[in-house]
Amino acid sequence: RMELIDGVLVEKLPLGWFESILAGVLAGRIQSYLELHNIGTLSASGDGFLKLRPDNIRVPDLAVVLWERIPERKNVRTP
Repeated sequence: RMELIDGVLVEKLPLGWFESILAGVLAGRIQSYLELHNIGTLSASGDGFLKLRPDNIRVPDLAVVLWERIPERKNVRTP
C-alpha cells in the first residue's frame, strides 16, 4: 500500500505482530463504544483513504465513520 505524504508517494509497511494485536484490541474497544452510543462504525485495514490536504492522503489502520457522515447507509451495517 502507498500513501501520499507531503506530495511524495511512500510505501506503508504492513503491521507487525505487536501492532496487529494492538489494532485488534483497539478495534474491539472502539467498536463497542460506537455501538453503545449508536454514533457510527469502524473501518479497518485500509478500507478507505483519508485526504488530509491535497498533498496528504493516508490509509489508516482503523478509522471511525460517524453515521452523520454517511448520507445513505448503503452497504453499511446500520444500527
